[in-house]
Amino acid sequence: MYNGNGIKCYEPHVHRDYIVENEIVSTKVCNIFYEHIDNSTPEQIINQHSKGQWPKGCMACKLNEKNNIPSRRTQMNQLAENKKIDYKKGIQSVGLRYGTLCNLKCPICDPERSSAWANEMIKHGHSIDEQFIYDKNKLVPIEEVLKEINIDQVKIWHFHGGEPLLGDYPWEILKLSKSDAHFKFNSNGTVFPNRLKEFKNYDVEILFSIDDINERFEYLRYPANFKKVEQNIKKAKEFGFQVSVTPTISSINVWYMLEFIPWLIKTFGSRIFMQFVDFPIHFNISFLPDKVKDKLIKKFTDQKLKKLLDPIIDKLQIQSDSLDFVEHLKPMDQRRNNSFSATFKEWSDLYENTMHR
Repeated sequence: MYNGNGIKCYEPHVHRDYIVENEIVSTKVCNIFYEHIDNSTPEQIINQHSKGQWPKGCMACKLNEKNNIPSRRTQMNQLAENKKIDYKKGIQSVGLRYGTLCNLKCPICDPERSSAWANEMIKHGHSIDEQFIYDKNKLVPIEEVLKEINIDQVKIWHFHGGEPLLGDYPWEILKLSKSDAHFKFNSNGTVFPNRLKEFKNYDVEILFSIDDINERFEYLRYPANFKKVEQNIKKAKEFGFQVSVTPTISSINVWYMLEFIPWLIKTFGSRIFMQFVDFPIHFNISFLPDKVKDKLIKKFTDQKLKKLLDPIIDKLQIQSDSLDFVEHLKPMDQRRNNSFSATFKEWSDLYENTMHR
C-alpha cells in the first residue's frame, strides 16, 4: 500500500484495465502503461513507486510531468480523491476496452485497436490476427470479464476503444453500477447516440480525441466529419456532461499547433490534456530531422501560448535518430485516395524542402 513516500499513484493499487479482443481477455495496470516495454506486475510497480522510481511502462506520465502537463497519474489521483477511493479496499476503478469496434482509421492507430483499420487491411490483402477481427458474437460476456471484481465497490468506469459509443457495453455497465459512479468515455466525437440520455443524471466526462481542425482533422481521424464532431461536443455540453480533450501531437500535425490551440482553448477551456505519440516511433516528433526540429522550435518560441507550446519544444529537443514519417503515410494515402501533401501543404512543402536541401 502507498505509505506516503515516493511517487503517489492510485492506479496500481485500485485500478485495472480490461482489454477484450473477441475470446481473449487481458489486463494492465492502466490504459497508458506501456506493457510491451515493461512486464512489471502491479506489486512491482507499487514497489518502484514507493522508492521514487518511474517504471519504464510509466514513461508517458513521467514525460508529461517533466513538461508540466497533467498526466494520467495526476488526473486519476485527483479523481480518486474526489471519489474518496481508499487504497486499502482493492479495485475501485475499472477501464474497459471491450472489443475493437471503431468507425475510424486514424493514421496513428492500427488494426489492433480499430475494426475499420482491420477491415481495410484485409480488403487490401493483408493478414490480420483473428483476435483483432471484431466479432460481437465472440466477445466474452461483461459479467465474465468482471467476475473477480466487486462491482459495488467500483466508483470510476473508463470506457475506451475502439469507439465505446458504438457499443452496448457502457449501458450494460450502467445497469450494474452504483448511481454515484463516475463514467468516463474516450470518444472520437463522431457519434452521439440518443440513448446517452440514460447517462444524463450521472457524473459523466467525455474525453474527445481531436488532433486538429477542419480538413486536417478529417485526415487525422479519417474519415470523420469535423462539423459533425463540433455538433456532438455542443450536445455533450447541453446534456450537462463534462467535456475534455486529449489532443495527440505527432509528426503529422505538429506544424499547425498555433492554429489549433486557440480552437482548443475556446472549445474546452482548461480541460486540455495533451499527449504525444511515442509509438510507432516514426510518428514521434522526437525522431524528426534536426533541421526540421529547429524550424518548429523557432516557430513555437516567444508565443502567447507558451504554456502549451513549451512541452512540445521539450519533446522536440530530445535527441533521437531521424526517421522519415512521410514514407509511412504514402501506402495509406494510396489505399484511401487521400493526400498528406495536399491536406498539410505548408508543412509538407517545408518538410520536403528541408529534407532534400
